[in-house]
Amino acid sequence: MVKVFYSLTGDHFLEPKNINLATDTRLAIDSAVLASDYKIDFNTFFERSITV
Repeated sequence: MVKVFYSLTGDHFLEPKNINLATDTRLAIDSAVLASDYKIDFNTFFERSITV
């Protein structure tokens, strides 16, 4: 199970969505990366996630 929350192609946060990689065979993990490699600020993600 992974949580998708950011679009690299669109360069913006997405509505968080859980994806089960065991049942959704269209996707696969290619490699692990650091958020900082893509200039993704986790603090912004969490602030947006808890603000309702």
